[in-house]
Amino acid sequence: MSKALYQHAGDELALINNVFTVIGVNEVEEGKKYVVNVKCPLWAYILPCKSITNGANEYIVTNILQNADGKTYDLHVSGLEIDTETPLIIKRPFYFHGTIVLTNNELDTIKNNKNKYPMCYFYEVLKENYDDELSMIEKRGQVRMFFLAEADTQKWTTDCHYKNVVEPMERLAKLFIKHIHESCKFDDLQRYSITRLANFGNYDKNGNFAEIFTEQLSGVELSFELAPKKDLSLCQDNC
Repeated sequence: MSKALYQHAGDELALINNVFTVIGVNEVEEGKKYVVNVKCPLWAYILPCKSITNGANEYIVTNILQNADGKTYDLHVSGLEIDTETPLIIKRPFYFHGTIVLTNNELDTIKNNKNKYPMCYFYEVLKENYDDELSMIEKRGQVRMFFLAEADTQKWTTDCHYKNVVEPMERLAKLFIKHIHESCKFDDLQRYSITRLANFGNYDKNGNFAEIFTEQLSGVELSFELAPKKDLSLCQDNC
């Protein structure tokens, strides 16, 4: 039986690397604050004020700066002394799929927000359109995926929403699209769209805002056509 589109998307999301090597460390405050130099696109979805790990130790990221060379980045972190021989690890985004109601119910059962954010939400229901049996493409579907993390709507300005959540989630969405582009498992992706969502929710006709999920979230919506190719390895000799 062939995979559903949400399974294809989840498989690709899981392939995004979340481990990178430390190039160097500068101690800003002894035993407390450091600037970690890294050369890796993984900084893309590191969230300010969130954590990364180095061995058994956890560190809070206070700032992320791209260096003049355009290839390396400085992560400002606070925590115990960093072991430069041990790679840094970013938490992978959690993956959910389904209708809004069922997904919200599932999220409500997870009490610790560290176990659900940042998240990628694959919106269902969607129509899967199948190509002719002679086509190399198995099926096509117009996909909507939401890359989201917690926000403090009462205290944050719009700029805070963008810096703390929207921009990192947009970079994660583009990193995901890069995986789709480079994979031989899908038809060529011609275009995609990104909608920035400082507040993830809906406005009614009177301008009143309501969250879609229980928590206050920000992030981006990624829309694109996902078209997996047929897996010819499943064919028998008499195909």
